[in-house]
Amino acid sequence: MPEKILTKECAAAMSGEVRIPNGYTVIEEAAFASCALGHITIPQSVTAIGPRAFLHCDFAELVIPGRVKSIGSSAFRGCDMERVSIPASVVEIGKGAFCGSKLKEITVNADNENYCDIDGVLYSKDHRILHTYPAGREQSHYSIVEGVAVIEDSAFEDCMALESILIPDGVSRLGQDAFCNCENLRQVTLPASLEVIDGWGFYGCRSLSGLLFSNGLVRIGRSAFGSCESLASITLPDSLVTIERDAFSICENLSSFLIPASVKNIGRAAFKTRRQFDDAYANVEITVHPDNPYFCVIDGVLFSKDGTLLHTFPLYSAKEYTVPGHTERIGKYAFLSCPTLERIVLPDGVKAIGQSAFSLCTNLHYAAIPVSVENIERTAFQINAKDFVIHGATGSAAERYAMENNIAFSADSA
Repeated sequence: MPEKILTKECAAAMSGEVRIPNGYTVIEEAAFASCALGHITIPQSVTAIGPRAFLHCDFAELVIPGRVKSIGSSAFRGCDMERVSIPASVVEIGKGAFCGSKLKEITVNADNENYCDIDGVLYSKDHRILHTYPAGREQSHYSIVEGVAVIEDSAFEDCMALESILIPDGVSRLGQDAFCNCENLRQVTLPASLEVIDGWGFYGCRSLSGLLFSNGLVRIGRSAFGSCESLASITLPDSLVTIERDAFSICENLSSFLIPASVKNIGRAAFKTRRQFDDAYANVEITVHPDNPYFCVIDGVLFSKDGTLLHTFPLYSAKEYTVPGHTERIGKYAFLSCPTLERIVLPDGVKAIGQSAFSLCTNLHYAAIPVSVENIERTAFQINAKDFVIHGATGSAAERYAMENNIAFSADSA
């Protein structure tokens, strides 16, 4: 049968009780996204359901025909159905195909060679991958079956009832968004086998307070623990190599970090927790193991080991700061969201100021920039602060930057 695609334009003419005509083989990406569908009947001719095809549709029942081979990512995200059955024909299910829905149970035809269900949870046939835990389930605790190696992207995303999860030894990777927005998740046991927590793995887990890393973890992904507001203490393992950008951003109760000797890479704003209590801001204490060959702390500020790169300024209560004389570069996002900072002085020898280095420093009004600075990224002082003035030498990069960005400039170096 030649391919016949149901496009968004065709789908736009359908609403309410929809019966897709027989003969269509492919339902295009986002074809029915956010449509008001009281009921949907998919014909037996369909072999592929595209990504986001039924995103945020409100039908309560769904029958996937027996010739469908692929279901795209987020195909049924946010839908209202409580149960879905996967036919034997399905070869591929994209990430988050059923997440964020009211789904309570997934069943798989026993003849399917690629997937199976265990007590209503979707796994790969060999049990090595946990693909989808139905977000509408009401259990507060779940123990993942033995033998799993990978928790797939978005596997537990938006599971609001879940309070604790037991991850067995043998799991080596938690996928992107794996537990994203599990707002009531409080306790997680991470196995010694775990090597990677991908981006946004626990993002938005606002109740998460108990977390113990085991030695073996190598990488913490971007925003992996962002907005985990209840997380009060962590101990990073000695095996850790990479902490990606925003890894612990907006974790307002985290007051300290000890960076092990093993850590080689730290992404921008990784520790930008911005601890705020009423109208006051508290500092975050960063310490680095003395044997770490890549980073060090100088007067509470995170630098490269040789002191030439200022990486992270976590002193949120500081009103003024004079950068040490050995510094050559101000890193990207280094002073991001330091709302009490009013005055910054850079020493002669600094050559570059990185992207968004002082973004959202809303009270900054004085920045002394030496003639040695050759490059200032366009967003370096994107601060929206009143009465902000750059001080520097006439003809300098600082003056050019001020003119190009409509910032007041004073021709002095003090």
